[in-house]
Amino acid sequence: MRSLLFSVTAAAFLFSCSEAIVEKGAEELVWDTFGGEVTDGEFVTIADVVADRDANIGKTVRVEGTVESVCKKKGCWMYMDGEEQVRVKFKDYAFFVPLDCEGRRVQLVGDFDANVTSAADLKHLLEDAGKTEEAAKVTEGRTELVLVATGVRMEPVAETADAESGE
Repeated sequence: MRSLLFSVTAAAFLFSCSEAIVEKGAEELVWDTFGGEVTDGEFVTIADVVADRDANIGKTVRVEGTVESVCKKKGCWMYMDGEEQVRVKFKDYAFFVPLDCEGRRVQLVGDFDANVTSAADLKHLLEDAGKTEEAAKVTEGRTELVLVATGVRMEPVAETADAESGE
């Protein structure tokens, strides 16, 4: 009887260990985070927010997409993929994103709005993006769609084959 109990206990232990290994191998993606927490849940695209802009103005939205461009001086703003540009700023200038984050997938939470941006600020933004010729052509301000993010999480940079092989 004792050996039967021992066998059942040992089998249960081995089975539970193998499940733990499988679960560990299927770990969730660990995001790089900036600013406040961004929890799991439903996200929409910038295009979805813009398509219903009047209903979304002044609301907190949860957006997912790819970084199209970023401030090359500090990482203090970015644009995400979408037909209409929406500048993503960071609440209270409290955090920044990496200068080399173009092409990375992001999820963020923030307040959507439409603001008038002065000609001087537009020139500054274009210069920070390295677009000096375009900046020189700006003569007046314009209404700009803006998302003020309270938190951003960014998919980590993929390991390269060289890093994995130890070369």
